[in-house]
Amino acid sequence: MFPIRDRRPANAFYQELKTLSENVQEATILFVAVAQDLEGITLRMTNDGEPPKEKVTPWGGLADLHRMITEAGGRMEIQSQPAFVLTVTLSVCERGTEQEVPV
Repeated sequence: MFPIRDRRPANAFYQELKTLSENVQEATILFVAVAQDLEGITLRMTNDGEPPKEKVTPWGGLADLHRMITEAGGRMEIQSQPAFVLTVTLSVCERGTEQEVPV
């Protein structure tokens, strides 16, 4: 377990996963990978649906998620091709100085 600065971005990421998985046509499987190191926690999501026909730009829930991640000191990347991949990296903090969130 690594402590992260703010649990709201992680919660928003999981909510966006749910929304995206419900709205992607032809997708039957949602893939989520979580990796952690001394610098942060990285969450990566993709699915087995058709890739976007155009570059994905954040709007709605993705725009809100991007704002929240950035405000928490993290970063968010969207890959459109060859498949849609949403990657969020959240910074960790010194143990005991901020809220700890189990991953």
